[in-house]
Amino acid sequence: MEAQDRIVDARWRRRARLQLDPVKGKCVFAAEAIAAGDVIGYCDGPELDRDTVHSIHLGGKRIDPSEPFRFISHSCDPNAEFRDKGNWLHALKEIAAGSEITIDYLHTEPRISAPFLCRCGAASCRGMISTPANEAAAPRRSAAR
Repeated sequence: MEAQDRIVDARWRRRARLQLDPVKGKCVFAAEAIAAGDVIGYCDGPELDRDTVHSIHLGGKRIDPSEPFRFISHSCDPNAEFRDKGNWLHALKEIAAGSEITIDYLHTEPRISAPFLCRCGAASCRGMISTPANEAAAPRRSAAR
């Protein structure tokens, strides 16, 4: 990671924090207000040879993301995204301090390794989060990570 990337990564750690949600467990929350379009941070981690519950496909690789990204939750109406399947996380809309930071797992994963029943609460919630390769599979998890 280059010096500029480390600065952005350090800012991410100040802008977001892990927090325990009583239903979902560890999640990523905004420690301060984040404007729409802002770069939030850079996601990296060791490359993996198989999918796991926490793995994410970014930059053409399957990685085990380091904290806090390891615990970023899914939403069918996310407030952040990894643009162009790259490693940089951007705010899609304004994120208020204390709000959860979420992504849509179907935008990063070619296959959902553990399909789950979504409980994001969005009006556009798709219910079961799975990919065509595993749509018939029964849900193995009851809430977004």
